Amino acid sequence: MDNLKVNSYIYVFLILIGIMPVLDLIYPAKIEGVSRIVPVLAKLILFVTLLIYFLRYQKKWWFYNSIGKILTIFISIHTIYLLVSSINYGKDLYMLSKALIWYFGFFFFMDIGLRKPIGEKLTNRFFSIISVLLFLLVIYGVTNEAFFRGNRNYAASNFAYYLLFVLPFLFMHKKVKFRTWIFAIITIGVAVSLKRGTMLMYALMIIYLMFFSNLTGIAGKRFSKFFRFFIIGVIILVLYQIVFSNFTIYLDKFSDISQANEGDIKSVGSGRGALYLLPLERWVNSNVFHFIFGYGFNATPAFYPTTGVLRGNFYAHSDFVMLIHDYGLVGLSILISLFVRLYKLFKKSVFEVNKVPLFLIFLALLVKALLSGFIIYEYSIYVFAILGLIIGRTYRLRFEEKLYEQQLESKNL
Repeated sequence: MDNLKVNSYIYVFLILIGIMPVLDLIYPAKIEGVSRIVPVLAKLILFVTLLIYFLRYQKKWWFYNSIGKILTIFISIHTIYLLVSSINYGKDLYMLSKALIWYFGFFFFMDIGLRKPIGEKLTNRFFSIISVLLFLLVIYGVTNEAFFRGNRNYAASNFAYYLLFVLPFLFMHKKVKFRTWIFAIITIGVAVSLKRGTMLMYALMIIYLMFFSNLTGIAGKRFSKFFRFFIIGVIILVLYQIVFSNFTIYLDKFSDISQANEGDIKSVGSGRGALYLLPLERWVNSNVFHFIFGYGFNATPAFYPTTGVLRGNFYAHSDFVMLIHDYGLVGLSILISLFVRLYKLFKKSVFEVNKVPLFLIFLALLVKALLSGFIIYEYSIYVFAILGLIIGRTYRLRFEEKLYEQQLESKNL
């Protein structure tokens, strides 16, 4: 492979993925009068660039590992379902391109994780910049009055999910510049986002980091102790300065949970009760064919208006619900298989430096798949980029170990 050409691809790609949040800041979605042509074009260019790299430089070993294999099976089925059952090819192909961005991105980063054309400093600097840009998107989303909805005097930002998608990079290497400050930024972003899913994801990550992870093995005893105190300090500060001072807003945000006790389950979770129950009820009561194979690509949004309960063509806000309804047992088995393999990858990891980020990735994708969804969002490339780098690095470390053992054997002989 021509290293010069590969390096040019790398820097083009890093620029394209870096400007995604910048363009979404300049041309925000869901605001009347704002054209989305530039961000959409940039993401299509990113997709084409990744596709070219994938087709030109793909290697068999990319698909030997369990994660690459299951992701390829899912994307293949995802594409086949679109070709066979789509009722709007233009719209659905655009949705597919978003999923292909993180799919191709995973293999791209896995390849450079093995080849290591960029060092740890550039990797950490890149994800640090992404963290700051995502934080700015969260702040913009909760302070811009155009995002306020209904009769509530606040807005919520989905970009906080992607802040937590980036968080695992903080524990990929022993030395990460500005690690504590990036962690503080992510914590503040989660608190002000007013997204309950991100708060749950963050809480699970913190519990793992504080009580079950081996931070000492990553960054040493001094940093491990300091970081635990820092986590507690930042959380207390955020609770005092942000949460408690806006406590009535948080109470209002969580008020719909109490409706479950009044029998209004479908209104719980900002309407997620209806979004989840309606497709699941249809699937459970379906015939054998639909139970096994589902109702087709992107069938969930088309189903909601037919129920008489929901009027809009909503996304299911859960990959589990979406795949169960659209792809039946086939989709459910693939998604469960992905998380089983992610967990096994964490458990069987022989390199201690990989364990913490791998489990954080497992938590991030699991919570997002349950409560929001990661499949149809191009920003999922951040978490799959980190996953790809870790897997690529593991292949490289194993190769270096084998090479070292062979050299020792040849010397002994």
